[in-house]
Amino acid sequence: MFAEKEYYAEDLGWMGKNAFEYYVKAYIEYLDHCSADEFDIMDPMLVVMQRAMWDDCHENVKLLINKISELKRISPCGDENYERRYDEAVQSIMKNRDQ
Repeated sequence: MFAEKEYYAEDLGWMGKNAFEYYVKAYIEYLDHCSADEFDIMDPMLVVMQRAMWDDCHENVKLLINKISELKRISPCGDENYERRYDEAVQSIMKNRDQ
């Protein structure tokens, strides 16, 4: 499903908690099987930024953040501003999860 339409990944950023918790696992599995030229690292980064913006970060967001960290080694973002916004979102998520 994620390989067919990139907007399915964007939907993860907006869906409710239960749906997100279910579908993000499938998305991470999809990312596990992608090569660097099959996806844009900015797509999963956007999902994390959207979840942080809505302050709706659940258990599996951290799994996605970990997967992005792995993937950034083989497919760097290349956009410093986008990267900075993503890093800010991750910091916000981690700060909120620690409270």
